[in-house]
Amino acid sequence: MQAVLRWQSDKPDSLFRINADQGNSPIGNYDQIENHRIMQDGKTAVGVYKSLSGAGATDNYLNAMFPDTGSILAKEEQGGWVFVKTGPMYFAFKMIKPYAWYTQSPTDPSNKVKTTTQLHPTAQLSYSYNILRSQADKNGWVLETAGASEYADFAAFKNAVLTGTTVDSSHIDESNPRLIYTNLSGDMLDITFDRASGAYAGTHKVNGQPIDYASFKLFDTPWLQQERGSTTFTATESNERLTYDFGSWTITASDPTVQVPVSGVALGASTLTVGAGKTAALTAVVSPANASNKNVLWSSSAPSVATVGASGTVTGVAPGSAVITATTEDGAFTATAAVTVTAEPLFQDTFAGGPWQLGPVRQHGLGDSGHRAGGRAEGHDDVDRSPTGRDQDVRAALQCDELHDDLRRRVRSVPHAFPVFLEHELLLHGV
Repeated sequence: MQAVLRWQSDKPDSLFRINADQGNSPIGNYDQIENHRIMQDGKTAVGVYKSLSGAGATDNYLNAMFPDTGSILAKEEQGGWVFVKTGPMYFAFKMIKPYAWYTQSPTDPSNKVKTTTQLHPTAQLSYSYNILRSQADKNGWVLETAGASEYADFAAFKNAVLTGTTVDSSHIDESNPRLIYTNLSGDMLDITFDRASGAYAGTHKVNGQPIDYASFKLFDTPWLQQERGSTTFTATESNERLTYDFGSWTITASDPTVQVPVSGVALGASTLTVGAGKTAALTAVVSPANASNKNVLWSSSAPSVATVGASGTVTGVAPGSAVITATTEDGAFTATAAVTVTAEPLFQDTFAGGPWQLGPVRQHGLGDSGHRAGGRAEGHDDVDRSPTGRDQDVRAALQCDELHDDLRRRVRSVPHAFPVFLEHELLLHGV
């Protein structure tokens, strides 16, 4: 699903879209989260792209599609940014890799810009677009938005973006493209490419903290609400609210202007174990399902042991015990969970082939004080464990002999390199 920015306009198609080419589909019709990764924080969004096709692929394009229907009042380029004035809001878009401009209208053949598109009348665009198109196996982009009332005029918004934000694209050509952007609010968005089909490893960060996607609601808009794992879904429009309970197969109508008080709160777990430096999620379920104010405040009895974020994400700080409390804004109802923080081991033996033996120590180019700890699995052939060797399951860069001696005493196996580093459809509304 593609990234979409929508604003209010009396002109048709007030819609800006960002997408990656997909096979012979019409330009801008589809996107693929497997190779195009996107994250949003407030009024800012960033994305990274990585082609998963083979060498010589022709589908490694990113498209930024600006409607040419009158819904955009002004569009200017400066400093690698494209600045747009829509009336109720401004936005700025920056493509990381070089790009070129194209135009395509509903009367143009469907393959005018994207030449691999299937030629068919149903594949033609419904509206006219100015299309910013960039071809690269690895790429990225930034989208910054603001309400028009936040700045004196369009020029002030442009100046704020040019002087008050920073884009670090120095890692965009790494194996997994990475993009770091500090936005108009001073928040740093840091995204590293990861496959959507793989396990999330905290590679999407805001101000250094991984985004806790597990705590997100299924629906969280002024009109639609549903908690993750909940059987109730609420739809609100004007003075009518419908609550669908899929557990009992009932629909309850209510007036959203009438406040429904909170009667209680419960946590998804009463106990939780988390490693120091690791995170885990707690979920608060507020009753009744149609309560008007479901906001919950989180607190920790021992922040030096475990902290808790606004969404219920618990972070282990140091070994020990703490009690995490969720308190409803309405009625001050509480629920608690006992948290145990354990020490995380620096090394783990994950080899199934047998015990490891610490082998001879040889210098490896770090100077007189640099050493390498080599190891060999019993029953396995010797392999190249030099710094340039492909198999570096066991490698240690030590800065002094004392550290090396301590390592010899304590380490039976070192399965990873040392030192160890600790560790959507997108819709933005103009106001």
